[in-house]
Amino acid sequence: MKVLTEFDPWKSRLCTCKIKYSLNPYVGCYHRCIYCYARSYIKNHEKPRAKENFVDRLKRDLKYVNKGIVIISSSTDPYQPLELKYRYTRKALKLLKDFKIIILTKSNNVLRDKDLFDDNIVISFTITTLDENISKKIEPYAPSPDKRLDALKSLSDMGFKTTARIDPIIPYVNDSEKSLEELIKELKSCDVKLITSSTLKVRGDILKKMCEKFPEICNRLKKLYLNGERYQNYLYLSKSIRLKLLRTVLNICKKYNIPFATCRENLNINTSMSCDGSHLLI
Repeated sequence: MKVLTEFDPWKSRLCTCKIKYSLNPYVGCYHRCIYCYARSYIKNHEKPRAKENFVDRLKRDLKYVNKGIVIISSSTDPYQPLELKYRYTRKALKLLKDFKIIILTKSNNVLRDKDLFDDNIVISFTITTLDENISKKIEPYAPSPDKRLDALKSLSDMGFKTTARIDPIIPYVNDSEKSLEELIKELKSCDVKLITSSTLKVRGDILKKMCEKFPEICNRLKKLYLNGERYQNYLYLSKSIRLKLLRTVLNICKKYNIPFATCRENLNINTSMSCDGSHLLI
């Protein structure tokens, strides 16, 4: 079974990314983010484990693919605690030295591999909020927002290309204009080259977990999604609500002169050449 696969196996019409490969050294994720879509299709997602014979399988896969862009990783964090033991992400970076790479993480452990980074790599941090209380509820085992920001700034100061994802925007949780501006102001100080944002998409038991953590907004949140739209197996907020929330992020990004993009939203409001930072690798 391949470990290096084509990104977006569902062929979603909402995905505007350039063609690239996806590489996940691990199955499942330690961070246990309650909004994570991957739990709905990865068995025992909250019991992370290393892929068997990962390095040998990657070496095999590389014999049959053309050079291009690889995202590490799309459904698990490549720098979750398992990486401290197995170092599969580090080993993959060495094998992918002729590829262009996008690293997607919430972990400051990414700094351990700074000696391998160069102009062919973009490091993207997901930071949904500066509020540690909210972060602990929605991303219970992920590094704190402060640790992520410190790592992001360190990498930018070293001259590496960095981007940020404010993803997802959750109504009544992290969507206030004030809190978003505070976050984007911090990201500006980190010299990110792009901010990508999207609204919460509901799949599997995501809405149930949201209600468990935020019972005070449960009924309002259910009403928004049940009166929203459906794309494939996801429940979306209505287009008008998504547009309002993401235009708020867009306008703040414009204020701080940061390129902006949405992810799988079907909204024509991007100011960036790509949503994933791949244009920074050209």
